[in-house]
Amino acid sequence: MKEFDLKKTDPELVDIFNTFAFGKAFKESGLDERTGAMCALAANLGMNALGNYKSAVTYAMKLGLKPLEIREITYQSVPLIGFDRASAFVREMDEVFEEQGIALPLEGASTVTPEDAYEKGLSFMTENFGPYIKSMASDSKTDSYDFNQWLIGYTFGEFYTRGVLDGKTRELLTFVMLYTMDDAGKQVKTHIRINLRIGNDKELLLGVLKALTPFVGFPKTFRGLNYVNSVVKEEEKFQ
Repeated sequence: MKEFDLKKTDPELVDIFNTFAFGKAFKESGLDERTGAMCALAANLGMNALGNYKSAVTYAMKLGLKPLEIREITYQSVPLIGFDRASAFVREMDEVFEEQGIALPLEGASTVTPEDAYEKGLSFMTENFGPYIKSMASDSKTDSYDFNQWLIGYTFGEFYTRGVLDGKTRELLTFVMLYTMDDAGKQVKTHIRINLRIGNDKELLLGVLKALTPFVGFPKTFRGLNYVNSVVKEEEKFQ
């Protein structure tokens, strides 16, 4: 398939986008460049924007993100979008690394074994997300019990406990990936609540929505805004 350089074929469109994205939305978001680049990568993953990922990775590296950080953001998507989709993004990322002379594989970042992944995942969730997690983990009478066990051991045990990125960063990226999907409403609200409880406040979440608006579109932005406002109101009732 022939590739077009939009700067050459559609310069007016590129100018309109860049003026809004970088002259308006990002400037007013309050985010620093590193956080903005991380969230842009997460949005590409959530929207399945595979065709843009190499450019996003290259730009993130220009802004100072390290290969290990970019890899961890990409790996973070695996439990959310599934291995088949995520592995396509990993290949795009690896191509950029190879083009820039970065030796693969990169240094490992796993902190668990198959034997202790569940316990470490449960410990991480309990410490960061609150005691209600234990009831979710112990209620064997529901149809979701097995899935909850897998969620704890796989998503949080294998991925959230990895090195390089801290838990607050990983949770912010999860919020971005979920709100940029089209069918994850309940999960979005759950992770907004978790973000708020671990210190990623409303101002930060709104800043993310602002910075990403040009990339994800207004419908996703307003939907995300409604979710944030709804959860913040619910949380205020318990304070």
